[in-house]
Amino acid sequence: MATVASRTMAMMLIACAPALLTSTATAAEFSEGRWRLQLNGGPALGEGGRDREGDVMISGTVDYEFPTTPHTTLSLRGMPLFLYEQDEIADNWWRDLFKHREAAHEDTVFGAGAGLAGRIYQKADVYEGFFAEVELLALVHSGKIEGDDSNVDFLSGVGVGYQFNSNWDALLRFEHVSNAGLGDPNSGVNALRLGVGYRF
Repeated sequence: MATVASRTMAMMLIACAPALLTSTATAAEFSEGRWRLQLNGGPALGEGGRDREGDVMISGTVDYEFPTTPHTTLSLRGMPLFLYEQDEIADNWWRDLFKHREAAHEDTVFGAGAGLAGRIYQKADVYEGFFAEVELLALVHSGKIEGDDSNVDFLSGVGVGYQFNSNWDALLRFEHVSNAGLGDPNSGVNALRLGVGYRF
């Protein structure tokens, strides 16, 4: 069942796609790319009536970002660290008592993923200043997120941030994680996360 959050996220990704896909990037521009390490974290938000108060999502990403137009870049994004800490799983004695199928879900879910990200920068050619970002990644993880019966999920996100000329950046992202119908139930997770990165 499609949720309002996933439909909104899809519309945002589609709206930004033309600027990223009408790339004039050449092999030379790809070779001018730079690496970025980033750490992201923040609280999960309820989705579809499911209470996720106290849940936290943390990830570490490695990007290879290369220019596609004077204002846009595309990144090959790896996520070697994905951690989702569930606050309520261990405390739900009712579910444990009756051996509900979600009782097998663990407090902490670990995983990794890979995908693409794109940015539109305020300052042309130097790729600095304010920027908007979209991302789409596939995740594989141990354990299961409460209300999600799959070990494979998809993370989509939109964010805004600022790239400093010192190569540090900071951003705020809204992200959505769900299994796109690979499992049932498919109660998604929304998260609001802060990220800090360094490119080199």
